[in-house]
Amino acid sequence: MRRLTIAFLLIATSAVAHQGVQNADVKARMDLMTEMGASLKVLGQMAKGQRAFDAASANAALSDLRAHAEATPEAFISAAEDPKSEALPAIWEDWDGFTAIADKMAKAAGPDVATLDDLKGQLQAIGQTCSACHEAYRK
Repeated sequence: MRRLTIAFLLIATSAVAHQGVQNADVKARMDLMTEMGASLKVLGQMAKGQRAFDAASANAALSDLRAHAEATPEAFISAAEDPKSEALPAIWEDWDGFTAIADKMAKAAGPDVATLDDLKGQLQAIGQTCSACHEAYRK
């Protein structure tokens, strides 16, 4: 859960970081990451008991997370730069490693969950992929 909490804090500060982005490609990928964060927020609130567990809502958030993870490589295919970008050159230097983490995220966000315990188990794997990506590929 600690990794998930760190991911939430990083996402919460991203809205401020996105102001003033000039490059449309960078803005699009930042928006994609923000959308992933919104899905993670729903799931994290359920896992922490801050929101009632609802399988339909959890599965919708997981579905969104899978779709965003699958869209991540395409969003980063351009090595576009912007002073506000937090993407490290390592993304393009280690493209196979970067896309492998996106694939791992998509897999971690599947299958659908039926119980809160199922969700908590999946969130551990999701949090690990978030952390791995941010540690290697984000400022």
